Amino acid sequence: YPAMVMDLGYALLADGRMEEAQDLFGDLVNAVYGITGDALYANFLGTKYGARLYVKDGKDDFAVAIWENFKDYLNENKSDYTEEELTEVFGKIQEEIDAIQGQQ
Repeated sequence: YPAMVMDLGYALLADGRMEEAQDLFGDLVNAVYGITGDALYANFLGTKYGARLYVKDGKDDFAVAIWENFKDYLNENKSDYTEEELTEVFGKIQEEIDAIQGQQ
């Protein structure tokens, strides 16, 4: 189901319906959380989806900003996660940012 939601979002974007594609963020995060029970993973995947929408729309700066906002959120809520979880997810976030910036 999460893959179907993402594919639908990318199809909406291709049809020029960015707002509708963005509106699927909550559905995606809720579906992933429902399947995994892992809020951090669900929010990471949702952020990745949102960033990818912007990359596909040619707005790499917006995509990077989404990742930066997610980092800020995690920093503000550090106590909700272990140090190991944060280290791992911050590394993955940086990989995503690097990949976006490498496309420019």
